[in-house]
Amino acid sequence: MGAPKQKWTAEEEAALRAGVEKYGPGKWRAIQKDSKFGPCLTSRSNVDLKVRFSTHHKHGDEIKCNRAKSVIIFQVEFPSKDIQ
Repeated sequence: MGAPKQKWTAEEEAALRAGVEKYGPGKWRAIQKDSKFGPCLTSRSNVDLKVRFSTHHKHGDEIKCNRAKSVIIFQVEFPSKDIQ
């Protein structure tokens, strides 16, 4: 059932953080293809990046991202009529 799990290194964590800051969450392939971040993440799949980001984001380990903040601000200022 796939390769055994490996712990994330500090270098991989830093590359993921920097990639999300540059491209935004959800742009996992772009982060992997980036000449600066990609070499650090060669042993990780796009799903690995997504899972790691969502796991840390849920536990309050904030990753600064202007795109994500602007979406949150928009949702707070202009909530959907369905949300009450």
